[in-house]
Amino acid sequence: MGLFGKLKPHNPYPSPPEKSHPVFDTALQESLSRPPLRIINSWPSISRDDNCTSPISTTSSNHSHQSIPQRSISAAPSARFVVYPDGSHTHSIKCMGPSRFTTSLHNLTHLLPSKSLKLPSFREKKNAEELKKERTVVNAHLQRPIMDDCCVATKWGTCHQVIGKGTFGIVRVVYKGDHPSSPNDQYAVKEFRRKGSESIDHYIKRLTTEYSLCSHLHHPNVVETFDLLPLNNTCPVFCQVMEYCNGGDLFGLIYDNSQDGLEPAEANCFFKQIMHGVAYLHSMGIAHRDIKPENLLLTAHGIIKISDFGSAASFQVDVDRNKPVLARGLYGSEPYIAPEMFTDPVYDPRAADVWSCGIVYMAMRTGAHPWQVAQPNSDDNYARYLQFRHLVEQERDKAREERRMGQQKTEQERELAILKARESVRKHAKERGLDILEGFGFGAKRIIYRILDPNPQKRITVQLILENDWFKTICCCQPILSKQEEAMVQEG
Repeated sequence: MGLFGKLKPHNPYPSPPEKSHPVFDTALQESLSRPPLRIINSWPSISRDDNCTSPISTTSSNHSHQSIPQRSISAAPSARFVVYPDGSHTHSIKCMGPSRFTTSLHNLTHLLPSKSLKLPSFREKKNAEELKKERTVVNAHLQRPIMDDCCVATKWGTCHQVIGKGTFGIVRVVYKGDHPSSPNDQYAVKEFRRKGSESIDHYIKRLTTEYSLCSHLHHPNVVETFDLLPLNNTCPVFCQVMEYCNGGDLFGLIYDNSQDGLEPAEANCFFKQIMHGVAYLHSMGIAHRDIKPENLLLTAHGIIKISDFGSAASFQVDVDRNKPVLARGLYGSEPYIAPEMFTDPVYDPRAADVWSCGIVYMAMRTGAHPWQVAQPNSDDNYARYLQFRHLVEQERDKAREERRMGQQKTEQERELAILKARESVRKHAKERGLDILEGFGFGAKRIIYRILDPNPQKRITVQLILENDWFKTICCCQPILSKQEEAMVQEG
């Protein structure tokens, strides 16, 4: 472990604080049951990426494609991720049985996999007339025809093994027949149980709101939600039928490789998928507000799926792209929360999502969180990061002033000044132990520096990330939708 501390899942923050929130209610128990990752006590030194430079630049320039570090290809079990000589790669993520699903799919129901924790019993009995009335109200909310006899069992198949347990129910694998003929025949069914003091109106609003949001999302990097139905014809519990992801979540993968983080090529591939998924959500008028490895599910072949929209904020996708999008409330998990969410009464949730994606990338590359919380008075690591940014800005200002004074007359002189400034930043940052991006290639370093800008107005947007030269060169093993295809997905 060296100088690294432990990083672990963190308690989501509710908003407003005095009100109960389903994520917050189970967060403490959940964090106790999940294995810890690391928290950085000293900035890492990463040596698996080449072309290591500081993110300082006074001009825009084209940079050569960063070569993907190649790993030896062998039949050894450790070759879970293989990079081939042509730069392509494959993921071979182990499919999980029910026992591992319990910890990896906690985000679907805020699971409590510890056997020592007792789950609340649900003993409410209702007669047929009451059940019919509830179903009528749910169908009215969803604006769909009444389906008296339709339930999970009759439409989607038999519930089999439990793959997770939570305060509000369980998650089961469902497939038609005795055995699934293919992975496409498998589904994850999440129960929505009422809290003890929850009114029926609030319960129906909660489950229909999340379903209405999720069921309209169709993208390769977003978990598909297919249906919302009663568990059976005699049970007062409604269930959400979703896509089944057999590779666990990104948290588990990072934890398994937390000593050094994921290979740069694999982290970059996942990062590209995540950003395309987030770009799609924002284009649909949805900000996630709780992006973290636990909410990023995986298939066995390395497809990332964004899940858990319990904290999502919806906004109007206006023709005027310059119109501000504002949200309120503190949501998410501490290490991934953008600094403005702690300090500002309103904020742009899209910029907050971008920040969270940057922290996820740091976790993938280092196996650790760069800080516990993005507040300089509460976290020394974050305070050191702000010192690093101040150092970078000082060198940038110095270079700009020299250019303004005419000290850099030729293109060669300007390039030499940039290199000198970068070297100065690297030297002073290393001496003070400030550079959390040390060891990253220039392209990755530059874009993460812009993503983790504490000023949300200056933070790079999702669209600019997609247009970034380095980002475009990332080798992604999964097909990325073109703009035309994404438009067709949105229209569909």
